Amino acid sequence: SRFDLIFIVRDLQDTTKDQALAEHIINVHRRTDTSIQMYENVLDTDTIRKLIAYARQKNPRLSPNAAKLLRSQYVAFRQDLLLRKKELQRTQQKKTNDNAQIIPITVRQLEAIIRISESLARIELSDEVTEAHVNEALRLFRASTIQAASSSYGNLLGLANNPEFDNTVKRCQDYILKKIPFASSVPTQQLIRNLISNGYDENAAKIAIDKLVHSENLVYESQRKNIRRIDVPTR
Repeated sequence: SRFDLIFIVRDLQDTTKDQALAEHIINVHRRTDTSIQMYENVLDTDTIRKLIAYARQKNPRLSPNAAKLLRSQYVAFRQDLLLRKKELQRTQQKKTNDNAQIIPITVRQLEAIIRISESLARIELSDEVTEAHVNEALRLFRASTIQAASSSYGNLLGLANNPEFDNTVKRCQDYILKKIPFASSVPTQQLIRNLISNGYDENAAKIAIDKLVHSENLVYESQRKNIRRIDVPTR
């Protein structure tokens, strides 16, 4: 969820693959899987933990070229979204039952791509996020979230234009504004858990929060760990 990458995993029935998967899982639990034993010079668990801990100490910064690439790609995503919306409007004038789907591209997606880029740099123990890291992050974003939204599962995931889902988001916004007094703040994850416990979809909850931040009703604090209600109502 930190990276907002959504991969659709389809559970297709295939006897041969099912048998192979079942055998692999059983062997892993029995610790007799030959596919694991065949590798040499495998790092032990303690070494891997130390490597991950060291990588986490890295705080890579965007290089000028990487920042330029991110900026241009974000603008390109938004322009493509606008063109798709216009095309959808023209299509819907001709077909009232059109099911075309469009993924919303907001600052949330840009921040997710930045986080992916930074993590890729950490994996390489790099102090700088390069264009290569950004390009790989963009590839992952296209291959996951955008592809998922464009598939037949887009509406189920809440990624595509969906009147029912949009209504859920609106109700989430109303709920948030009722629960958070002016000038008060709450932990972001606590708010999301509260919304989920009250029957709201997690994706709808996150989008509702982003929309309220965009409309300047809320503001993120402490690197998005907390959310504060603006003390003056937005007209």
